[in-house]
Amino acid sequence: MTRPATTLPRIPPGRSGLFHVRDGRGAPIVFVHGTCGDWRTFEGIRARVARRFEYVSYSRRGHHPGPGDVRRSACTVDAHVRDLAALIDELGTGPVHAVGNSQGGFIVLRLLLEHPALVQSAVIGEPGLVTPPADDDEGAACVAERARGMASVHALVDAGETQAGARLLFDYVTARSGGFDELPQDRQVRWLDNAHTLRLQERARAPLSRAVLEKARRPVLVVRGARTTPYHRVTTRALLGWLPDGARGAVIPDAGHMSYADNPDAFAAALLEFVATVEPDP
Repeated sequence: MTRPATTLPRIPPGRSGLFHVRDGRGAPIVFVHGTCGDWRTFEGIRARVARRFEYVSYSRRGHHPGPGDVRRSACTVDAHVRDLAALIDELGTGPVHAVGNSQGGFIVLRLLLEHPALVQSAVIGEPGLVTPPADDDEGAACVAERARGMASVHALVDAGETQAGARLLFDYVTARSGGFDELPQDRQVRWLDNAHTLRLQERARAPLSRAVLEKARRPVLVVRGARTTPYHRVTTRALLGWLPDGARGAVIPDAGHMSYADNPDAFAAALLEFVATVEPDP
């Protein structure tokens, strides 16, 4: 059974509404998009998921089609975590399987650590902002290079050139010069529909440490693309190494940072296999 797109009421009163879609039946899997994304980000795997589970995907505050005139101070990671917790509560289904990529993965990690009662399992794709070990020279170099690359994106955004900043960001995180121009038209439109959110992003976010990550108490699958950037490779390696024993890893072949879009079949297969082990089909 396919449900139409719906709009959540404000949760709680006074906060931005969260546009979301629900599709399919079964245990709910909630998808959290990353930068320049929205409820459409995971559409490439929606049909596969909805055949076995309930698919839920939403737009974070400030993202299309919600109001874009949101203050940066209202779009912190803390606020996004609270919104996700409120959405899960509003769904009324109990704990969910939460899936997030990039910044969405970081939000899911925070939810897992701060609201474990809401999470049955988590699938985390290349969230960044995980501190590499102190003796990891490659990790330190990657973090420094990442800071330089993002400074170029922020310079364009601060100059009012948000669409140019969004294009550069895509090329940077995928390590493909001119990669944005090679995207299908629908993905270009979706990405640029959310270019304005680069003005809203919290730029000084505290990375997660080993001491924090070791406290995770739910099954976790850490996903990365086989040809992702060095920064995401080393931070994903640190994340997987610092989660408690039992956390699993999956490398998606022929995929980069956005593995759910680069290789949707392999991403969906890894996701569904993992979730099925946590909650077998009835």
